[in-house]
Amino acid sequence: MTAIKISDVTFRYENRTVLENINLNIPKASVFGFLGLNGAGKSTLIKIILGLLTPETGSVNIFGNDVVNKRVRALESIGSFVEGPSLYPNMRVSDYLKIKQTLLGLPSDSTERVMEIVNLTSYKDVQTKKLSLGLKQRLCIAFALIGNPPVLILDEPSNGLDPEGIKDIRNLIAELNQKHNKTIFMSSHILGEVEKTCTHVAILDSGKIVFDQKMIEVSDNNYSFTIRTDDPEKTLKICSEISTRCFTGESNDISLTMNDEGDISFIIERLIRQGIKVYKVVPNNKLEDIFFKYTGHAK
Repeated sequence: MTAIKISDVTFRYENRTVLENINLNIPKASVFGFLGLNGAGKSTLIKIILGLLTPETGSVNIFGNDVVNKRVRALESIGSFVEGPSLYPNMRVSDYLKIKQTLLGLPSDSTERVMEIVNLTSYKDVQTKKLSLGLKQRLCIAFALIGNPPVLILDEPSNGLDPEGIKDIRNLIAELNQKHNKTIFMSSHILGEVEKTCTHVAILDSGKIVFDQKMIEVSDNNYSFTIRTDDPEKTLKICSEISTRCFTGESNDISLTMNDEGDISFIIERLIRQGIKVYKVVPNNKLEDIFFKYTGHAK
């Protein structure tokens, strides 16, 4: 079942085309990663999904309800956290959440429930200005969860966090998806986190979708490695005879892509037989390779 269906969406600002003929299907109960460089149009598409902007052409449907024609019905299925934490600094965590609880006419235990889900219960009486950035991110996700919407839109949920905070948000997203059956549409600049967290990924470049695939297919797409030796020139020549894509990267390391994982063993054996010292063999981030390939930008 499709949670969000985006069909032929085009959006122009003044004389500039920001989005062109966007088509995406976000499956129910998926974690959908949405990637793109700054200025690619990610935030614009998120605002269209949330009904904050109206596309020039095309439509967005949330569980079959059009965001324009059935706005209230469509948006009641969505909770969102967009463009970073924006909080009242002197307000307590629990009081901040009660704002939305009151607006939606929900019972008082609604805030207790979401604080428990995001592990904020012990901070309920703390002023938001005293929270770390990671806790502020969690509070914004808790705010999005009030009303128990089946879909969450998260814009850069790990932005600015330290490694521990990034891991905490990754685990929270996995729990929301697997334990609470939430469909999550998240934009991110952190390719490694998308690769670890998401079930699907799409790449937006210059207002167009250039890649859209299940993450398992990304992982199985190819085998990519970086090799460091004492003779980069000869290594490149040997690798080029076997690799489907091979080039010299930073520090004269050789980056190569193959169709068969076993080929890397064959390459290492040949290098050693040729008297070349192999110092390092490291698997590459496959999503990173795909990202740069489809956006046409050099690393």
